[in-house]
Amino acid sequence: MRKMLLYALSGVAVSILADTSFKSWMPFTWWGEYDSVVYQGHNPDGGIDFVSNAIVRRPVERSWKDILFCDQYDGRGYRYFSHYPSGSVKVEGSKALRSSVWTYQAKVPSRGDCYLRSEITYTVRTNLFVQLKFEKTEVYEGKPFSL
Repeated sequence: MRKMLLYALSGVAVSILADTSFKSWMPFTWWGEYDSVVYQGHNPDGGIDFVSNAIVRRPVERSWKDILFCDQYDGRGYRYFSHYPSGSVKVEGSKALRSSVWTYQAKVPSRGDCYLRSEITYTVRTNLFVQLKFEKTEVYEGKPFSL
């Protein structure tokens, strides 16, 4: 009886380990793709709007951090200006490319050439008998735009 219980628990542990290992080795594109971040212009509230295109293929928790780099015509070139750490959302998988308009809600210069770097992280958790988690991160740099 003890041996059977030991074998059963070992089988469950191997199954959890195999599933988690498989998922952790899969590339970011297996989970989803962050296709683009396109500057749309200033909005009436003083922020700047962007359109992002993404596909999330499997259920994940998606979080992101957006960083604005700007050249303010002072001879120092592009450098960090501000960042916007947005929270995280749970996303169900879908095969469709989705576009969303969003507002960068951190400090924005009054003039300059800028580009946005988006760091997208997918977090996957397994909750069978133990909670395991792993993350996949992709960095996307948008095209320069003028303010």
